[in-house]
Amino acid sequence: MMDVKGLAELCLAGPHALLVIPKPIAFKPGERIRLAGRSGPLGRVLNVKENGDRLDVCASFDSTEILRWLVGNGMVRLASKQTIHGDAQ
Repeated sequence: MMDVKGLAELCLAGPHALLVIPKPIAFKPGERIRLAGRSGPLGRVLNVKENGDRLDVCASFDSTEILRWLVGNGMVRLASKQTIHGDAQ
């Protein structure tokens, strides 16, 4: 499981973040999915795989949208394009 700081660092590395998100319900490739809750960034489902009692959904997200969401919710503070400080507890 990735922490908030790790997610922000991943987003700084490139224009898209490919993430595997455990979900209790099925999604189809091409559908839109929220990273978290009802206000998280939207991504596009690439693949779905059964994993026991849940489904692992692989989705592509725009890194800029994830960073904007993390900073807007006070989860990370960006000192520059290359430096990330702290994460939410």
